[in-house]
Amino acid sequence: MDNKIQIVEVKVRDKATVNAMMYELDVIDVSFDGNMYSLKIMAKDKERRYFAANNVRYAVVLEDAVAKVEWRGYKKARTLRGVIPGISGQPGSGDPGLTIETGGVFDPTNVTFNAAYGYPGREGYRTVTEYYSEMNYLQKHYPNLVKLHQLGLSFENVPIFALEISSAPGACDGRPGALHMAGSHAREWPSNELCMNLAWYLVTQYGKISEVTNLLNTTACWLLPVVNPDGTHWDQRNYPGTWRKNRVKNSDNTFGVDINRNWPYGWGANSGSSDLAYAETYRGTGPGSEKEVRAASWVYENNQIISSISGHTFGQTLLYAWGHRSNEPGSHPLLVSLGRELAARDGHTPEYSEQLYYASGDLCDYAYGAMRTLGFTLEYGRYTALYNPFIPPYMGTDAQMTDSVDEEFKKQIGAFMDNMSFARTYAAHIKGRITDSATGAPVKNVTLRLELEVTNITLNAGTYSSAPSLKGTTKTTQTCVYFVKDGVYDWSVAPSAQPELEYFGIPNVNKGYTVTASCPGYESQSQNVKVGWYQDVAGNVNFQLRRTPPAEDCLPIDYSKVSVALIGNRYKIVQGAAWLLDFGTDQASADKALNIIKFYKFTSQCFVGRPNPSMQYFLCNGASPAGAFPGEDAIGFNPSAVTVEKINNSWKIVEGAHWILDFASNEADARKAFSIIQKYGFNRICFVGRPNPPMMYFRK
Repeated sequence: MDNKIQIVEVKVRDKATVNAMMYELDVIDVSFDGNMYSLKIMAKDKERRYFAANNVRYAVVLEDAVAKVEWRGYKKARTLRGVIPGISGQPGSGDPGLTIETGGVFDPTNVTFNAAYGYPGREGYRTVTEYYSEMNYLQKHYPNLVKLHQLGLSFENVPIFALEISSAPGACDGRPGALHMAGSHAREWPSNELCMNLAWYLVTQYGKISEVTNLLNTTACWLLPVVNPDGTHWDQRNYPGTWRKNRVKNSDNTFGVDINRNWPYGWGANSGSSDLAYAETYRGTGPGSEKEVRAASWVYENNQIISSISGHTFGQTLLYAWGHRSNEPGSHPLLVSLGRELAARDGHTPEYSEQLYYASGDLCDYAYGAMRTLGFTLEYGRYTALYNPFIPPYMGTDAQMTDSVDEEFKKQIGAFMDNMSFARTYAAHIKGRITDSATGAPVKNVTLRLELEVTNITLNAGTYSSAPSLKGTTKTTQTCVYFVKDGVYDWSVAPSAQPELEYFGIPNVNKGYTVTASCPGYESQSQNVKVGWYQDVAGNVNFQLRRTPPAEDCLPIDYSKVSVALIGNRYKIVQGAAWLLDFGTDQASADKALNIIKFYKFTSQCFVGRPNPSMQYFLCNGASPAGAFPGEDAIGFNPSAVTVEKINNSWKIVEGAHWILDFASNEADARKAFSIIQKYGFNRICFVGRPNPPMMYFRK
């Protein structure tokens, strides 16, 4: 055997054979004419060994499958080293270099920009370093539109970045999210290019093109131009257009996991992925085992992503769930309808992911099945035997009937914008008001936290031709945050129910979102909110927040050890050497107070406003006293009807026209007392010794 890499064609009659070959070989295209399946296979040594061992006949359609790449760089750029400081490649060549430089910043000097779409003009594919330099540039020069998030690190510890692009990046203001991911498969370079160009288009055309402006004002667009930096960089430096996976080192000393078979929903079946580490569809050691997948999943798990696109080459197809199993006729009509709408933009063929072959653990199924996102895969470009179909000539060539990257972007921009529009149009909503429970005024600067436990299904490995069956489940929690500034909110969300669990015998109970409102100075409050489907509205989800009671000024007492003592001709309630209450010469009131303390079994004596407290209350093991002491002097009130009011320059706790407590000019003490009444649910104020009572207490 030799090291050449070819593209060959194999024809078979049955789908089982297709699945068998996909389980082990690098199958890059499958077509069916109604009679025979035609498989295009990227043949390296292992494929040719397989053909020989299994007597498989094949025809070579491309003798040398390594893409012929010219590292031309930016149009009219002075030198590449002038564009990206510190790059280790050759100056002016665009060579990908030995390492990925993530800290450089693009220098636009002398670079020609696309007049219609605003991205840097180029004559060749970007290197991975150039992607990082452009992402850094966009954040630096468009801070009001762009926030750069580091989601995690790749296997080789390269940062994986996402661009959040909107009119308020990082604001967490409840707007719907749209995601565009590229480069899951290392050799599919056009997907990276189109995603990066989209970022430039959005930021440069904001305020100029109404569609762009309106969408960025109402949605958050998340772009991941390079989700597999290790694999892409390796492919660029070695045999362009031939490496699919990431670069993790496997236990058998092979390299790479197929990121698009590692997503944790629908993971594990040999019909649609492989457990062979050397296979191109090797799914990894466990669901979501790969650092690249865990990094990218952060966007889904911490945002409300309503619609998403995963870009790939090649095939001119648009795919949607399910990939891990067969779809019943009429499955998820909204997803299918929107997929057809996207596909119609440029002549893509819309289809369920599994129509030609299964795909277990792919992003479409995770997006829709776990995260309730309208998830689509867009395959750009088409097969030709004239060159490596994953990496067509950057500038295009009429003779080979291929579009340039610029022409491909022009064809796809409508679908890209539709993805954002879908997020806005099909989002469900949770909306309501957040007010102070006492005053009814809006509470400002509240943090809403939304949580949902998500079930990921894992599948039995089975064989490459067996129907998928449930092995088990794993759980993850989606946690999103909304910063509500003015007490009124409208949160764009995905449905809270997952769409497929019942198929595998899992009760599909819509547990609903747990939505929690919190704000400094207030007690947190949670509600359960069920959202049935896209575009549903859960209205009037209101929060009435109670102020957090301030720290209480309490002294411990032991009701069994208190007594009445005559000290200096004054009757006092004492405990040991300390006195609690002073009744002067009124022994009868002192005796009554002692009996009350023992009757209710008080354990704490508390004050508001010492040293001259306007409020005094007692607690029983941290709770309100309850019951009724015979003959006590008590006045009832409704705690839900009391308010804090300023009357004649004096702060009072009142019920209607009657005041209960007077705090003079001390508003803080009045509000503290109000919080305490609400906290313990007091509805009686009681006295011993009126009209100037030495003892005041509250009870229920």
